[in-house]
Amino acid sequence: MTEISSKQLIAAESYRLECQAGKSWLAVHIATGNRVVLKPLASFEDPRVVQHLMKIRHPAIPRLLDRVSFQSPEFTSSSAPNSGSKSAETEFLVCEYLTGVTFSEWLHKAGGVLPPEDVIPLLAQAARILAFLHEQNEPQLLHLDLKPEHLVRMPGGQVGLIDYDCARLLPLAPVCRSTIRCTAGYAAPELLQGQPKPASDIYAFGVLMLVLFTDLHANECSLPPLELLCRDLPVAVTNIINNCVKADPKQRFPSASVLAYSLEQLVVNRSLLYQNVNSVFNESSPQRPSTPVTVCNEKTKPDVVGQSSIKKSGDAANPILNQQLVVVWDHAEFAIEISRRLALSGKETIVIDVDLLNPRLDLLLNLSADAITAAQLSIEGTSPMSLRADQANTYDKPGLELALTSIMRQTLLPEHFPILLQKTETAHLKALTGSYLLRDYAHYDPQTLLQLFKTCRLHADTIVVRCGRFLHDSFTCLSLLAADLVLIPIQALPAEIREFNRYLDFLINQYPFERCKVRFVAIEHDPSRHLSWSMADALCGGLLGGSISKGCLGKNSRRNVKRIRFRHSEMASEVDQLLRRLGLLIPIGQARR
Repeated sequence: MTEISSKQLIAAESYRLECQAGKSWLAVHIATGNRVVLKPLASFEDPRVVQHLMKIRHPAIPRLLDRVSFQSPEFTSSSAPNSGSKSAETEFLVCEYLTGVTFSEWLHKAGGVLPPEDVIPLLAQAARILAFLHEQNEPQLLHLDLKPEHLVRMPGGQVGLIDYDCARLLPLAPVCRSTIRCTAGYAAPELLQGQPKPASDIYAFGVLMLVLFTDLHANECSLPPLELLCRDLPVAVTNIINNCVKADPKQRFPSASVLAYSLEQLVVNRSLLYQNVNSVFNESSPQRPSTPVTVCNEKTKPDVVGQSSIKKSGDAANPILNQQLVVVWDHAEFAIEISRRLALSGKETIVIDVDLLNPRLDLLLNLSADAITAAQLSIEGTSPMSLRADQANTYDKPGLELALTSIMRQTLLPEHFPILLQKTETAHLKALTGSYLLRDYAHYDPQTLLQLFKTCRLHADTIVVRCGRFLHDSFTCLSLLAADLVLIPIQALPAEIREFNRYLDFLINQYPFERCKVRFVAIEHDPSRHLSWSMADALCGGLLGGSISKGCLGKNSRRNVKRIRFRHSEMASEVDQLLRRLGLLIPIGQARR
């Protein structure tokens, strides 16, 4: 970095140059005193990226503020700052300066190795930034130069991603190999062949993790077997790296969102950061296992409320984590729609309405009211061992109320639980809902709800829970705390986003609640009335998981109750795309056979 003498140079009459790093300048805006970075316009590989970055608003991405032209001084070992040597006039972009320490500086100060428990929360943020670039921009933006020098640890624990000189927009124009600019060691095989894609950034992310955790240079990370490089790393960290650095892009994490969620699970379950890698790679064998173990599996994931406790054959080869308990905050129609799409994909799904004061799912699903058999009545304590599902007598309690009552009385056995589930019009989708006697509302022990969730995990691939809007309801609080994933359907309006952000702040201050498991979803999104993608995501703290376009609300013929009905099949496809992005559905091409 070249410094300037006490006679500070002035650029374009507005910026005082402080020092030079490569071809860029660190400067100060004279009028405001704000630091900025001046980057030569010619340094960007893809000119379209400049126009795209000017439209992006994200707290972790430096904004492009202005364009200026001036004669940039050339400093060499033989020329002094006052020598008068000048280059031709150059056009520069004025970029926002992100205050903080780069990961490279942090790594150097730490002696070459950073502890995973300190870095993983920051890497989860970095992966979310990639997810924003890849999945929430049109066209997609690839960074293509991810390395420690380009990640900034900002004050307050936030992460910034800088330097988009090598970035490219998709679709790409044909690129010959000689024009690809990248950093050796971090470049994926397809990038070196002139075919960059989103998976190229995921590959670089895996190399980045190796550099941060192993005291190796990026060029050294591809030489030894991965099990030797990761010998001293926790099993969960090794699994993530393994799913990033595959030579075949199709074998890596299917998206940056899935990578981010994998890292976020390590933030939630910190015990995974202390499990030795030897349980994954057998040191006596020179070959790596043919099917890598996933981060969340039967061996590494604790069997506690709020975490999955079942494992199906074939999951070990699937990098998508098992988000089994999904809580939808308040929006009944959205809860039903995602439940239907999950069930139509073949997943055994249970949808539960725990808003006891304002239940709606039974109406929206057209479930017959109060059709509880005498066999179900026996669950309450009459004769559990003699249950028969075909007995015809009815009882006046809905399935959920009966389940909660029997759990409190300790008369509900897991094998009898399916009798309480009501079938819906959709195959593989069952419901646990109904109307409730208000006089019984205050008598439910909140712990019975947690036991109910544990029982549901034994009988379904995915449980979708619709909870009430207000945090004063104990069932709402418990559902949010126990969830693997919390979805907040909102209209992309400032007031509604602020409302739920305040709810989240309250939860975090009062309970051991992790914000990283929350995803906002912009529903019925109308670009003419609602916030733009980048603005909504910024207000959501980078947690905007996706959007559903404005659909149409139809009438339910039997109940005269509104519910979401999409006009075209592409509307349902939007929901499927959202679920794949969230890791709830396996991406196309990776479905289990």
